[in-house]
Amino acid sequence: MKYIEIAKGALNNRGYIIQSNKLINYVKPQEELYRSYFSFDEKIKLHISSGRKTPAGYVGEFYIDQIVLDIDKGSNSDEYTLAKAKDLVSKLMDMYSLSSEQIAFWFSGTGYHIHIPDIFEFTPSNELPHQVKDTLNAVFPEADTKPVNPRGLIRVGMTLNEKSQLYKTYIKTTEIWFMTYSDIYAIAKEQNLGNYPKSFPKLSKTFPHLIQKTKKDIVTLNSSLEDPTRLVTCMQKVYMEGEKVGTRHERMIRMSSWLRRSGIPLKLAITGLQAHFQSLSPYEVEKTVVDIYKKGYSFSCQDEIMAEFCDSRCIFYKKKDLMPSILSSRDLEKKFTKFIQSDWQKSSINLKNFLEISSDYWIIPEDLVGLIGDTGLNKTAFAQNLAVYLEDLAPILYVNTEFGSNLLFRRFVQIAHNMSKKEVIEHYRANKNKLSEKFRHIHYLNSVPSIDELEDLVKRHNPKFLILDTIDDIIKAKKTGLDSEDAVAKQLSQLNKKYSIMTMAIHHISKHAAFDDKGNSKILNIHSGKGSSSFEQKCDIVLGIEGKQEDKIRVIKSLKGRDNYPFTTTKYLNQNTFKLERGEDE
Repeated sequence: MKYIEIAKGALNNRGYIIQSNKLINYVKPQEELYRSYFSFDEKIKLHISSGRKTPAGYVGEFYIDQIVLDIDKGSNSDEYTLAKAKDLVSKLMDMYSLSSEQIAFWFSGTGYHIHIPDIFEFTPSNELPHQVKDTLNAVFPEADTKPVNPRGLIRVGMTLNEKSQLYKTYIKTTEIWFMTYSDIYAIAKEQNLGNYPKSFPKLSKTFPHLIQKTKKDIVTLNSSLEDPTRLVTCMQKVYMEGEKVGTRHERMIRMSSWLRRSGIPLKLAITGLQAHFQSLSPYEVEKTVVDIYKKGYSFSCQDEIMAEFCDSRCIFYKKKDLMPSILSSRDLEKKFTKFIQSDWQKSSINLKNFLEISSDYWIIPEDLVGLIGDTGLNKTAFAQNLAVYLEDLAPILYVNTEFGSNLLFRRFVQIAHNMSKKEVIEHYRANKNKLSEKFRHIHYLNSVPSIDELEDLVKRHNPKFLILDTIDDIIKAKKTGLDSEDAVAKQLSQLNKKYSIMTMAIHHISKHAAFDDKGNSKILNIHSGKGSSSFEQKCDIVLGIEGKQEDKIRVIKSLKGRDNYPFTTTKYLNQNTFKLERGEDE
């Protein structure tokens, strides 16, 4: 038996779990009704009864009984939106061999929902929502995939669209070619019960080869990790002590983090901790472990529980031997083959969609990226926008040396929720801390670390992406024992390679690089960075931001990219929300 979540009367009145074959019983006149995009097995009832209001964080398997392709009206005209939906139906028939009986065409009240059977033959899994979203984005880019996520909802057929006061209405595929929007509008004014297909005819052809790869629930052991027994002796002592009422949940969180950082596969960690915490329900343990693995939470030796069990035998903070290792061509071939055959794009950054440029622009593990620009051109805002955008690249470590923590957090909220400073302040005067959920993948350090301290941070928190805002302060820090940007750049590059991470370092430019003798702005190049420019020379990629402080337009360009095609694009900086918005690609 499969189950779905429904929302009755409004999108926020959700969390009702029903059998999927009972959905028709909840269709009422003059009332909105939504259902979950995906369906679930009985484990969803345990999830909701544990206190969760939506399927967010659900650790069971997701299922898909049909695919819904959403053609959103947005700011387009009604006739254009209808033509776009008809084009998609033609594509389904011509390229994917679907008959008119295998396509259910629905007017949603504003746009169109095109329901089709699962032509890809997806396999149920916890990663299914991400796999379906990636696949639909690749195969049907004309469709809106916002509802395709673990907690996504879609309007139920024959129910009211409160905004347009029209009903989601079924139209036979054979009839849509002769209909105008006015025709559809006329029949959508009234609820039409019973006139819809109950099932689809059997498919003659499927396309499983088009399914996009997604993240696996296995964490590969990173060869740069030390022997786990030498890293965190405290967690071994916690395990040996057994369960302790009052601290079980807190200890389980730390042990989950320890196992994740030690390279233990997810399923093995779940099984082991279920056996250890026998007084807790298996589902509660599984949900906690999965959440820690997904979000990448890490705890330092200053953590209250880890400090309680600290042991002098642990050598986690001792510096490792940095003697270089010699690799043969065969060794490099093996390393390269492993990288290419891995799901490397999931652990990399493609700036194409973020910057809305025409070509792929990849930042991959081990890359050192320099970001340069004059004071006041919003280099920090660029880094914050990128960090918020990379919600699937957890964890991100943001080292902030310039802003106060309150200002940094407020701007993250503004960017993530498209809010003004005033709106954020008013929200927190009346509400609890809930807006940080959209960027919980970002962790912070609000101090100036040395290079050695940076390595300790990377070992402890295992970030995929490190943002240094700014590198100038680290170069000047006396406790590094380094007096040149060249030495800092070399050590950062070694750090990236050693731990297979990506680093973006923000670097100021010199006054000479900003203006010519007449006071006019100069065009940036890789030698514009403050100092000797040796830092930029050591970078794999250098990005530059140009513009005028009093203007809202920012020109973003690639000044250096070892393996990428150069680009120049403009973005509009909304100074009310600090969001980078659409400009023009050159």
